[in-house]
Amino acid sequence: MDKATLYELIGYFASALVVTALTMTSYRKLRIFSLLGSVTFGIYGLLIGSVPIILTNIAIMAINTFYLWKAATDHSYYSILEVDPDSDYLARFLEFHKESIEESQPDFDGSVDDADFVCFILRDMVPAGLVIGRECEPGVLTIVLDYATPEFRDNRLGRHFFGPSRRLLVDRGYRTVRTTALTKAHEAYVKRMGFTEAGDIYERSLV
Repeated sequence: MDKATLYELIGYFASALVVTALTMTSYRKLRIFSLLGSVTFGIYGLLIGSVPIILTNIAIMAINTFYLWKAATDHSYYSILEVDPDSDYLARFLEFHKESIEESQPDFDGSVDDADFVCFILRDMVPAGLVIGRECEPGVLTIVLDYATPEFRDNRLGRHFFGPSRRLLVDRGYRTVRTTALTKAHEAYVKRMGFTEAGDIYERSLV
């Protein structure tokens, strides 16, 4: 294979990474693939001696790196909004995301009890996730739904809720949270959130 063909293949690979980035619904994955694409395009530009390509992709690399760093270190744009279990918006949200919820957490039957703890996790005031908890015994809250909309499935919502915002649950007298995980993706998620397996459930201390 001659150099010209090799360089062309690198250019095609860089293009594929950029196109893949545009298909990502997760903000973090979009930035990661965009970063990889800009790095590869930068290498391509260096190999063919194109200064405009090099400079453009250095700028794109810097932008993606900045936003990935910001997403990894800044919780300030996340907030918790509690709502009543009979909230009309809650009912509409559950209906709109019904199929997605069934795929990720098939054990959630869609019902919400009057005594349930219900909150939306907001990012820049946009509802990005929903948590529904049910007290099963004193001091223990069972999470019956922990859902993130597709574009925010990068674990940031969960880390915020079970991290800085867990004080909200502690102040209500809860010391332990429990949940179930019937899909591989949700099982991996709850483990990343610090839950440990206890029989057929997962459990995590809040204190």
